[in-house]
Amino acid sequence: MATGGGITPNTNPRESQFNRDAMIALADDSRRLGKYVAAHCHGTDGIYNAIAANVRTIEHCSFMTPTGIGYEQDAIDKIAAQEI
Repeated sequence: MATGGGITPNTNPRESQFNRDAMIALADDSRRLGKYVAAHCHGTDGIYNAIAANVRTIEHCSFMTPTGIGYEQDAIDKIAAQEI
């Protein structure tokens, strides 16, 4: 849950649940253990944190911001380049 979810009580889908450093540490430790990380991301900040952590997959990738949904080509390019 890199961001909150639409049906997850007491969460905000636009807000990150973990900061960038925590996401990187989580993904690094998972790789050390031979495991993958799937990041549930609606909010754009959470998507960028998941990209920085080089997770295996991003679920939803909705690009939610406080003012609506805003597609970010830069993020998509990074996701493709990193084969997330």
